[in-house]
Amino acid sequence: MTPSVRPSRREDAETITALHAASRAFYYGESLRNSDAERSRLNMWTRFLAEPYRQTFVVDTPTGMAGFIHFRVPPEETEPVELVGLYVDPERIGQGIGSTLYIQFGRSLGGREAELEVWQGNERAQRFYQARGWVPTGRLRVGPDEQPFVTWRLSPDPVGL
Repeated sequence: MTPSVRPSRREDAETITALHAASRAFYYGESLRNSDAERSRLNMWTRFLAEPYRQTFVVDTPTGMAGFIHFRVPPEETEPVELVGLYVDPERIGQGIGSTLYIQFGRSLGGREAELEVWQGNERAQRFYQARGWVPTGRLRVGPDEQPFVTWRLSPDPVGL
């Protein structure tokens, strides 16, 4: 059965924050987790969920939120859509939740290019995006553990969406 996707609500901010922290700890390691960062992250998600050019969709299950996808759709149509993050509960990886959320993202593209940053140490994410037509651009940004974030690009109307 395909999980159902719904738009986020403002009251989802705490759950999204907790899932975001758990996902980051899974691929970065526990070393990045601290309470100040978690409070700051709650403020960030509360703000993101209220901003007009941002969209967040979640997958709910009977046992709680299983994942979410967040992206920014600039009002200027010549700018690429920015896929800010796709996060799945680490205990539910491999159950199709990421793919289900990604399909929702694809429906929202409207034929526009898209960009995202992938941490070089997150090989699972790199495989996921590469399989869906994303290509690394060579643009780098400093990241944790001396591994950069790499910008990837998706051309308009990619195959597989």
